[in-house]
Amino acid sequence: MPNSNSIQITTNYKKGVELCEKVLEMKKQGAYPFSIPDLFPDAIIPEGIKRGSLQHAIYLFYSVSLDRGRESRVVYKKCREMAELLDFSELPNLLPEYIRCFLDKNFAKPKPGKEVFGQPVKTWVENSRTLEEKFQGDPRKLKADTVEETIKNISRFRGYKEQMSWLLIKNYLRAGIWEFPLEECNIKTDRHVVRISYGTGVIEVKGAYKIRHDLLVQPLSKLYQEIIRNKKFSPIELNDAFWAIGSYCCKKNNSLYCLGNCSIGCETKPTADKKFTTLILNQDNRKNSRNLFSK
Repeated sequence: MPNSNSIQITTNYKKGVELCEKVLEMKKQGAYPFSIPDLFPDAIIPEGIKRGSLQHAIYLFYSVSLDRGRESRVVYKKCREMAELLDFSELPNLLPEYIRCFLDKNFAKPKPGKEVFGQPVKTWVENSRTLEEKFQGDPRKLKADTVEETIKNISRFRGYKEQMSWLLIKNYLRAGIWEFPLEECNIKTDRHVVRISYGTGVIEVKGAYKIRHDLLVQPLSKLYQEIIRNKKFSPIELNDAFWAIGSYCCKKNNSLYCLGNCSIGCETKPTADKKFTTLILNQDNRKNSRNLFSK
Protein backbone atom coordinates (compact mmCIF):
# COMPACT_ATOMS: atom_id res chain seq x y z
CA MET A 1 0.00 0.00 0.00
CA PRO A 2 1.37 3.48 -0.84
CA ASN A 3 2.98 5.54 1.91
CA SER A 4 0.30 7.68 3.57
CA ASN A 5 2.63 10.70 3.33
CA SER A 6 2.47 10.56 -0.48
CA ILE A 7 -1.33 10.39 -0.62
CA GLN A 8 -3.35 13.55 -1.24
CA ILE A 9 -6.89 13.56 0.15
CA THR A 10 -9.23 16.45 -0.64
CA THR A 11 -12.90 17.09 0.06
CA ASN A 12 -15.36 19.11 -2.01
CA TYR A 13 -17.75 21.23 0.04
CA LYS A 14 -20.14 21.96 -2.84
CA LYS A 15 -20.44 18.29 -3.78
CA GLY A 16 -20.89 17.44 -0.11
CA VAL A 17 -23.84 19.81 0.17
CA GLU A 18 -25.36 18.44 -3.03
CA LEU A 19 -25.00 14.87 -1.75
CA CYS A 20 -26.65 15.74 1.57
CA GLU A 21 -29.53 17.39 -0.27
CA LYS A 22 -30.04 14.33 -2.48
CA VAL A 23 -29.88 11.94 0.46
CA LEU A 24 -32.40 13.96 2.47
CA GLU A 25 -34.69 14.37 -0.55
CA MET A 26 -34.80 10.59 -1.07
CA LYS A 27 -35.85 10.20 2.55
CA LYS A 28 -38.46 12.94 2.22
CA GLN A 29 -39.97 11.38 -0.92
CA GLY A 30 -40.45 8.10 0.95
CA ALA A 31 -39.42 5.85 -1.93
CA TYR A 32 -37.56 2.56 -1.34
CA PRO A 33 -35.95 1.92 1.05
CA PHE A 34 -37.74 4.60 3.07
CA SER A 35 -41.07 2.92 2.42
CA ILE A 36 -40.04 -0.07 4.55
CA PRO A 37 -41.98 -0.22 7.85
CA ASP A 38 -39.84 0.24 10.98
CA LEU A 39 -36.85 0.92 8.76
CA PHE A 40 -34.53 2.20 11.49
CA PRO A 41 -33.98 -0.60 14.02
CA ASP A 42 -32.33 1.61 16.65
CA ALA A 43 -35.44 3.81 16.71
CA ILE A 44 -37.75 0.97 17.78
CA ILE A 45 -38.37 1.02 21.54
CA PRO A 46 -38.74 -2.26 23.47
CA GLU A 47 -42.14 -3.13 24.90
CA GLY A 48 -42.69 -1.66 28.36
CA ILE A 49 -40.02 1.03 28.05
CA LYS A 50 -41.01 4.70 27.83
CA ARG A 51 -39.37 6.85 25.19
CA GLY A 52 -36.69 9.11 26.64
CA SER A 53 -36.69 7.42 30.04
CA LEU A 54 -33.71 6.19 32.03
CA GLN A 55 -34.54 2.63 30.95
CA HIS A 56 -34.56 3.74 27.32
CA ALA A 57 -31.16 5.39 27.76
CA ILE A 58 -29.75 2.25 29.36
CA TYR A 59 -31.19 0.01 26.62
CA LEU A 60 -29.60 2.16 23.90
CA PHE A 61 -26.27 2.36 25.73
CA TYR A 62 -25.85 -1.41 25.72
CA SER A 63 -27.46 -2.09 22.33
CA VAL A 64 -25.46 0.47 20.36
CA SER A 65 -22.21 -0.93 21.76
CA LEU A 66 -22.88 -4.15 19.81
CA ASP A 67 -23.88 -2.42 16.56
CA ARG A 68 -20.53 -2.85 14.85
CA GLY A 69 -19.52 -5.69 12.57
CA ARG A 70 -23.04 -7.08 12.84
CA GLU A 71 -26.37 -6.69 11.05
CA SER A 72 -28.06 -3.71 12.71
CA ARG A 73 -31.56 -5.13 12.33
CA VAL A 74 -30.51 -8.30 14.13
CA VAL A 75 -28.64 -6.46 16.89
CA TYR A 76 -31.59 -4.33 17.97
CA LYS A 77 -34.17 -7.07 17.45
CA LYS A 78 -32.26 -9.40 19.77
CA CYS A 79 -31.60 -6.63 22.29
CA ARG A 80 -35.29 -5.76 22.38
CA GLU A 81 -36.11 -9.40 23.02
CA MET A 82 -33.56 -9.53 25.84
CA ALA A 83 -34.91 -6.29 27.32
CA GLU A 84 -38.26 -8.03 27.81
CA LEU A 85 -36.55 -10.72 29.92
CA LEU A 86 -33.73 -8.81 31.56
CA ASP A 87 -33.56 -5.44 33.30
CA PHE A 88 -30.45 -3.91 31.73
CA SER A 89 -30.00 -1.62 34.74
CA GLU A 90 -29.17 -4.76 36.75
CA LEU A 91 -26.22 -5.74 34.55
CA PRO A 92 -23.59 -4.40 37.01
CA ASN A 93 -24.94 -6.80 39.64
CA LEU A 94 -25.02 -9.92 37.46
CA LEU A 95 -22.33 -12.55 37.13
CA PRO A 96 -20.59 -12.68 33.73
CA GLU A 97 -21.80 -16.27 33.33
CA TYR A 98 -25.41 -15.11 33.64
CA ILE A 99 -24.90 -12.35 31.09
CA ARG A 100 -23.26 -14.88 28.80
CA CYS A 101 -26.44 -16.96 28.79
CA PHE A 102 -28.26 -14.06 27.14
CA LEU A 103 -25.55 -12.96 24.73
CA ASP A 104 -23.69 -16.00 23.42
CA LYS A 105 -26.59 -17.41 21.46
CA ASN A 106 -27.09 -14.29 19.36
CA PHE A 107 -23.86 -12.31 19.43
CA ALA A 108 -20.94 -14.72 19.71
CA LYS A 109 -20.14 -14.58 15.99
CA PRO A 110 -20.14 -11.28 14.08
CA LYS A 111 -19.93 -11.00 10.28
CA PRO A 112 -17.00 -12.79 8.57
CA GLY A 113 -13.84 -10.77 8.99
CA LYS A 114 -15.21 -8.90 12.04
CA GLU A 115 -14.01 -11.31 14.72
CA VAL A 116 -12.44 -8.43 16.65
CA PHE A 117 -15.97 -7.46 17.67
CA GLY A 118 -16.83 -10.96 18.86
CA GLN A 119 -16.66 -10.40 22.63
CA PRO A 120 -20.05 -8.95 23.57
CA VAL A 121 -19.97 -10.44 27.08
CA LYS A 122 -16.72 -8.65 27.87
CA THR A 123 -18.17 -5.46 26.38
CA TRP A 124 -21.28 -5.50 28.55
CA VAL A 125 -19.51 -6.65 31.73
CA GLU A 126 -16.77 -4.02 31.53
CA ASN A 127 -19.12 -1.25 30.46
CA SER A 128 -21.68 -2.01 33.15
CA ARG A 129 -19.03 -1.87 35.86
CA THR A 130 -17.54 1.38 34.59
CA LEU A 131 -20.98 2.92 34.18
CA GLU A 132 -21.89 1.98 37.74
CA GLU A 133 -18.61 3.14 39.27
CA LYS A 134 -18.22 6.42 37.38
CA PHE A 135 -21.79 7.46 36.50
CA GLN A 136 -24.00 5.69 39.06
CA GLY A 137 -25.34 3.36 36.36
CA ASP A 138 -26.96 6.25 34.47
CA PRO A 139 -25.65 6.77 30.90
CA ARG A 140 -27.47 10.10 30.70
CA LYS A 141 -24.74 11.43 33.00
CA LEU A 142 -22.21 10.93 30.20
CA LYS A 143 -23.42 14.25 28.81
CA ALA A 144 -21.00 17.11 29.40
CA ASP A 145 -21.22 20.80 28.52
CA THR A 146 -20.09 20.20 24.93
CA VAL A 147 -20.36 17.40 22.40
CA GLU A 148 -16.57 17.12 22.32
CA GLU A 149 -16.40 16.53 26.07
CA THR A 150 -19.33 14.11 25.88
CA ILE A 151 -17.55 12.06 23.21
CA LYS A 152 -14.54 11.80 25.53
CA ASN A 153 -16.82 10.40 28.23
CA ILE A 154 -18.46 7.90 25.89
CA SER A 155 -15.18 6.84 24.29
CA ARG A 156 -13.87 5.47 27.59
CA PHE A 157 -16.30 2.56 27.17
CA ARG A 158 -15.58 -0.58 25.22
CA GLY A 159 -17.04 -0.48 21.69
CA TYR A 160 -17.35 3.30 21.67
CA LYS A 161 -14.66 5.00 19.69
CA GLU A 162 -15.51 8.43 18.25
CA GLN A 163 -17.71 7.31 15.34
CA MET A 164 -19.66 4.89 17.53
CA SER A 165 -20.04 7.69 20.07
CA TRP A 166 -21.81 9.72 17.39
CA LEU A 167 -24.24 6.84 16.91
CA LEU A 168 -25.16 6.87 20.59
CA ILE A 169 -25.49 10.66 20.55
CA LYS A 170 -27.78 10.47 17.52
CA ASN A 171 -30.05 8.03 19.31
CA TYR A 172 -30.13 10.11 22.49
CA LEU A 173 -30.97 13.24 20.50
CA ARG A 174 -33.75 11.46 18.61
CA ALA A 175 -35.24 10.07 21.82
CA GLY A 176 -35.10 13.45 23.55
CA ILE A 177 -32.70 12.12 26.18
CA TRP A 178 -30.11 14.79 25.37
CA GLU A 179 -30.07 18.16 23.64
CA PHE A 180 -27.10 19.84 21.95
CA PRO A 181 -26.72 22.91 19.73
CA LEU A 182 -27.04 21.90 16.08
CA GLU A 183 -23.68 23.41 15.17
CA GLU A 184 -21.90 20.96 17.50
CA CYS A 185 -23.51 17.85 16.02
CA ASN A 186 -22.33 15.46 13.34
CA ILE A 187 -23.15 12.13 11.72
CA LYS A 188 -21.44 8.80 12.19
CA THR A 189 -18.99 8.58 9.29
CA ASP A 190 -19.38 4.87 8.67
CA ARG A 191 -18.65 2.66 5.68
CA HIS A 192 -21.83 3.77 3.91
CA VAL A 193 -20.92 7.46 4.20
CA VAL A 194 -17.34 6.82 3.07
CA ARG A 195 -18.35 4.68 0.09
CA ILE A 196 -21.10 7.01 -1.14
CA SER A 197 -18.95 10.10 -0.59
CA TYR A 198 -16.14 8.64 -2.67
CA GLY A 199 -18.54 7.46 -5.35
CA THR A 200 -19.94 10.97 -5.79
CA GLY A 201 -16.63 12.83 -5.72
CA VAL A 202 -17.18 14.43 -2.32
CA ILE A 203 -13.76 13.08 -1.36
CA GLU A 204 -10.91 12.46 -3.80
CA VAL A 205 -7.67 10.57 -3.40
CA LYS A 206 -4.49 11.08 -5.41
CA GLY A 207 -1.32 9.05 -5.22
CA ALA A 208 -2.92 5.73 -4.31
CA TYR A 209 -4.93 2.97 -5.95
CA LYS A 210 -6.02 1.67 -2.56
CA ILE A 211 -6.25 3.28 0.84
CA ARG A 212 -7.06 2.52 4.45
CA HIS A 213 -10.69 3.33 5.19
CA ASP A 214 -9.82 5.21 8.37
CA LEU A 215 -7.78 7.79 6.44
CA LEU A 216 -11.00 8.99 4.80
CA VAL A 217 -13.10 9.12 7.95
CA GLN A 218 -11.58 12.19 9.61
CA PRO A 219 -11.70 14.57 6.61
CA LEU A 220 -15.26 13.48 5.81
CA SER A 221 -16.34 13.84 9.42
CA LYS A 222 -14.93 17.36 9.49
CA LEU A 223 -16.63 18.22 6.19
CA TYR A 224 -20.08 16.97 7.19
CA GLN A 225 -19.92 18.74 10.53
CA GLU A 226 -19.21 21.98 8.67
CA ILE A 227 -22.10 21.33 6.28
CA ILE A 228 -24.50 20.56 9.12
CA ARG A 229 -23.43 23.73 10.92
CA ASN A 230 -23.78 25.96 7.85
CA LYS A 231 -26.85 24.45 6.21
CA LYS A 232 -28.76 23.55 9.39
CA PHE A 233 -29.35 19.99 8.22
CA SER A 234 -30.64 17.59 10.85
CA PRO A 235 -27.78 15.23 11.78
CA ILE A 236 -30.38 12.65 12.81
CA GLU A 237 -32.18 12.72 9.46
CA LEU A 238 -28.92 12.77 7.55
CA ASN A 239 -27.39 9.91 9.50
CA ASP A 240 -30.49 7.75 9.09
CA ALA A 241 -30.77 8.52 5.37
CA PHE A 242 -27.15 7.59 4.63
CA TRP A 243 -27.56 4.37 6.59
CA ALA A 244 -30.75 3.34 4.79
CA ILE A 245 -29.39 4.03 1.31
CA GLY A 246 -26.13 2.26 2.06
CA SER A 247 -27.77 -0.73 3.75
CA TYR A 248 -30.45 -1.32 1.13
CA CYS A 249 -29.73 0.41 -2.19
CA CYS A 250 -25.96 -0.07 -2.25
CA LYS A 251 -26.45 -3.66 -1.17
CA LYS A 252 -28.05 -4.39 -4.56
CA ASN A 253 -24.53 -3.98 -5.96
CA ASN A 254 -25.80 -3.46 -9.50
CA SER A 255 -25.18 -0.35 -11.60
CA LEU A 256 -28.41 -0.89 -13.50
CA TYR A 257 -30.32 -0.72 -10.23
CA CYS A 258 -28.41 2.41 -9.20
CA LEU A 259 -29.16 4.10 -12.51
CA GLY A 260 -32.86 3.37 -12.45
CA ASN A 261 -33.75 3.52 -8.76
CA CYS A 262 -31.32 5.77 -6.89
CA SER A 263 -30.98 9.51 -7.38
CA ILE A 264 -27.57 9.78 -5.72
CA GLY A 265 -25.66 9.12 -8.94
CA CYS A 266 -22.48 7.42 -7.72
CA GLU A 267 -19.97 7.14 -10.54
CA THR A 268 -18.21 4.25 -8.84
CA LYS A 269 -18.42 1.94 -5.85
CA PRO A 270 -14.94 1.12 -4.57
CA THR A 271 -14.19 -2.46 -3.68
CA ALA A 272 -13.51 -3.16 0.00
CA ASP A 273 -11.96 -6.05 1.86
CA LYS A 274 -14.11 -8.14 4.21
CA LYS A 275 -13.18 -6.07 7.25
CA PHE A 276 -13.76 -2.82 5.34
CA THR A 277 -10.34 -1.62 6.41
CA THR A 278 -9.02 -1.11 2.86
CA LEU A 279 -10.67 0.36 -0.23
CA ILE A 280 -9.51 -0.41 -3.78
CA LEU A 281 -10.42 2.93 -5.29
CA ASN A 282 -10.51 2.35 -9.04
CA GLN A 283 -12.20 -1.03 -8.94
CA ASP A 284 -15.99 -0.75 -9.18
CA ASN A 285 -17.38 -4.06 -7.95
CA ARG A 286 -21.00 -3.52 -9.04
CA LYS A 287 -22.54 -5.71 -11.70
CA ASN A 288 -22.79 -4.01 -15.11
CA SER A 289 -20.53 -1.17 -13.99
CA ARG A 290 -18.20 -1.61 -16.95
CA ASN A 291 -21.08 -1.20 -19.40
CA LEU A 292 -22.35 1.97 -17.78
CA PHE A 293 -19.34 3.86 -16.54
CA SER A 294 -16.33 2.79 -18.57
CA LYS A 295 -14.69 5.59 -20.54
